[in-house]
Amino acid sequence: MTDEGQARIADAVARILSARELVLGTVECGTEGAVSRRLFDAEEGPAVLSDSLSVDTIEEVIDALELPAAQFKSSGEFSAKATRAAARQGRSFLEVDLCLAVCMLPTPSEAAAVRETAYIALDDGQNLAERTLQYEGSSDVMADWVAGQALALLHEALRGRERGRSTSRGSGSS
Repeated sequence: MTDEGQARIADAVARILSARELVLGTVECGTEGAVSRRLFDAEEGPAVLSDSLSVDTIEEVIDALELPAAQFKSSGEFSAKATRAAARQGRSFLEVDLCLAVCMLPTPSEAAAVRETAYIALDDGQNLAERTLQYEGSSDVMADWVAGQALALLHEALRGRERGRSTSRGSGSS
C-alpha cells in the first residue's frame, strides 16, 4: 500500500471514529509507532487517537499491560494470543473505546531474506478482528507495510460495524 493509500485509509478511519464519537488507542510493538503516526497525521486524527503504547518488544507490552506471562507458556510471548490479550487489556489501560494492537519483531535495518510474522488485533469490547501477516525486508519498510495492513483491518472492521456485521479474522503476506 502506498503512502497516499495509507493516508486515505487513515483519513477515512479518523472520519468514521469522529462521526461515531469513538476514541482509539494503539499498542505497538516493533513498529516504532507507525500506526499511531499515520492516524495522528489524518485531519481528524488527533481528536480520535488517544494515548498509545509503543515499545520494542512483546515482553515490554506484557510488562506494561501487566498481562499474566503464564498465559503465554504454550503459545509463546510473541504470538497471536499475546497480541489479542494486548488489544483487550489495552482498551482499559488506555481508557479507549477501541484498541488496535500491532506486534512485529524488530528486523535489521538492511533487508534480510528472513520471513517474519506480524500480528494485528482490534478489540472493541464486543468483537475481535485479527490478522496474521508474513513479511520480509528492512524494518522501516516492513513497519510501514504492517501499519498499512493494520489500518486496513481497522477500516474494514469499522465499515463492518456500520453494516451490522461482526468483525473477522484473516491472514496475509507481503
